[in-house]
Amino acid sequence: MKIFLCIESRHDKILDISGTLRRMGHEVHIYITNSYHSECTYWQKKIDELGIHGGSNDYSTKWKAKFINDLISLKPDRCVCVNTLLDVLPNNEDRKNVEQILKDNNVYTIAWMVDPIDTTIESLKGYEFYDKVYSYEKRDVNKLNSIGIDAEYLPVGYQSVYATDNHKRHRDYDVCFVGSPYKYRIKLLEKVAKQASLKKWKLKIAGPFWENLYIWKKFMLAVRYPYLYRYIDNGNLNSSEVADIYRNSKICLNVHVGGAKSCNPRTFEILATGALQMVDSREYYDLLIPNEDFIVYDNIDDLIELIDIYIKKEEQREKIAFNGYSKANRFYTIESSVRKLLD
Repeated sequence: MKIFLCIESRHDKILDISGTLRRMGHEVHIYITNSYHSECTYWQKKIDELGIHGGSNDYSTKWKAKFINDLISLKPDRCVCVNTLLDVLPNNEDRKNVEQILKDNNVYTIAWMVDPIDTTIESLKGYEFYDKVYSYEKRDVNKLNSIGIDAEYLPVGYQSVYATDNHKRHRDYDVCFVGSPYKYRIKLLEKVAKQASLKKWKLKIAGPFWENLYIWKKFMLAVRYPYLYRYIDNGNLNSSEVADIYRNSKICLNVHVGGAKSCNPRTFEILATGALQMVDSREYYDLLIPNEDFIVYDNIDDLIELIDIYIKKEEQREKIAFNGYSKANRFYTIESSVRKLLD
């Protein structure tokens, strides 16, 4: 099958959707949908934020022209948009024109939402141009269905780099967290780090907590969150490096952000490595069973108590981790998700 894949570069790097499609035997043509703000310089971004939109308008115009030209010349069987084209075509009329061209050229169009959607009525109208919409967020599926959009729940499964054949293994860290430093996460991790210092837990925290360009952010974090700062391994990691940290940890923390209430891709990635996962409570778990496939916590104090319990209870910890590992391996590979996406 010939597939025109519209995706942000960061999503393709993290989720490996294009690689998965190719391994499944499809012909894939990638069209990057990075926003203007992710591509422009610091000063261009500041000018745009001041209300002078010449740069961003020019970016959208050129992107639209090339997109249409490539789409018509390629004549794909499927156009798969990971998230919508909103970041590249912020003008609603432009977006409708592009989506109508997809229809006019008989291209079956699919939107796969891997981030929470804007559920305002005006934003939701754009989804009617897709033949099918999938979302990892059950709440968003229900919202789309309520206004007549054909949408289904589809979690983002784990890519093969996270898979492990050796479930029970020596684990170097008691607790780990890998991810970006959103405000809520930082506050939670500071409390975990303080307990790690007091109880001598082997704690690993990794992610892009500060940029070398803005080194002052490093010192601000050190002052505001002194316990957390001691444990940070700062920088971007590739999927293989993240997987190694998970495999070598007794307990992996999954701290969701934003308005999502279903399980994020990290949920399945951690399960696939065979480590015990502790995740903040969700509204929807699909086939996963809380406290059988992973441990669910309600608040920071609850999390601290659960970490202290399961660090000591190796047999129980490994049993729950194995349950989650087995279920992820059976139902939540990226291949199974992509196969359903194209059916």
